[in-house]
Amino acid sequence: MKKLLATAALLAVGSAHAVTPKTGIWWNPAESGRGYALEVSGNTLVVAVYAYDAGGNALWYLASGPLTNNGTNFQSTLDKYDGGQCVTCDYTHPNLSGNDGAIAIQF
Repeated sequence: MKKLLATAALLAVGSAHAVTPKTGIWWNPAESGRGYALEVSGNTLVVAVYAYDAGGNALWYLASGPLTNNGTNFQSTLDKYDGGQCVTCDYTHPNLSGNDGAIAIQF
């Protein structure tokens, strides 16, 4: 079942009801090819982002860290990975090519 990534679901700004993160793969069907994977374990959130650069090369981003403010806030660095193994290729280690700054999510 497709899950629609809705900005309102991730950024519950001004809402009287807190939104808690839900583990799963999230994407916008109108913008296929990129999306987000959230994994929650206890008080830790891991966010994986799959996307492409301007040249069409696949990029992966990974962020992890604690949920704060009763599980409604998350902040970490967004580490960027490129290169790596294709589906039918021999194993090639991906490159940690820095980070693209900070990621902050308010649920």
